[in-house]
Amino acid sequence: AAKGRLGSTSLLSSTSLLGYGDASRYTRAPLGSRLDTEVSERRAVLLQNGLDEVPSASLRKLHGAWGARSEREAQVQLASWAGFAWLSGEERLSALRSRSPVERLQWARAGLAKVRQRLATELALQRVIAK
Repeated sequence: AAKGRLGSTSLLSSTSLLGYGDASRYTRAPLGSRLDTEVSERRAVLLQNGLDEVPSASLRKLHGAWGARSEREAQVQLASWAGFAWLSGEERLSALRSRSPVERLQWARAGLAKVRQRLATELALQRVIAK
């Protein structure tokens, strides 16, 4: 699993494809959370089958929608969606432009670099103001 800071086949809504599963979760991930934690949480949601059913053991139900030929490829797809957890809704929406997990991960990395720069600037300003 990559480490770092940072139901059914009808799961084709943009929120589910983004790995959010629960459409009520539109907020960004906490800045201190880790990518592997975000992936695990999304995986748990996507493995659910219903209130009275045992969760699936794999992401097989998403293989077709994600173009994955194996569980490993599905896991890479999931990680590429989860990489957008700290970015804005507009940036998350941009993830839908690509079916390539590598391209999505590159976009997420670029977006996270911007977030990091913005936070570094805010911290520097706070330090100046505090003096």
